[in-house]
Amino acid sequence: KIIGVLPAENEVIPGLRRQKIGDYIVKPSDIDEIVEVTLDEALQGIVDVAKSSGLLVGISSGATVAALKKLNENEKITIIIFPDDLFKYMSILKSQILKGVKH
Repeated sequence: KIIGVLPAENEVIPGLRRQKIGDYIVKPSDIDEIVEVTLDEALQGIVDVAKSSGLLVGISSGATVAALKKLNENEKITIIIFPDDLFKYMSILKSQILKGVKH
């Protein structure tokens, strides 16, 4: 199954645009499902990955983790692609994390 991740309607997630999916890497017909996530969910995904593995992933990667949680596919083998790292988002994350992401 190929699952795409988009910002929820009326959400702005830096590095993740809500747009029609083109056939850059994957043809739209090959995508089985689209999961929408909020900025808060993406940020929580970053925190969760950092706590569990020590990886400093970016907002797009956090959104991917948040989407996986929504799917709750516990017993399936899942491959997640982390397309970014945390460092280019430091100023954005600092203000958002201080606003109340669960630590």
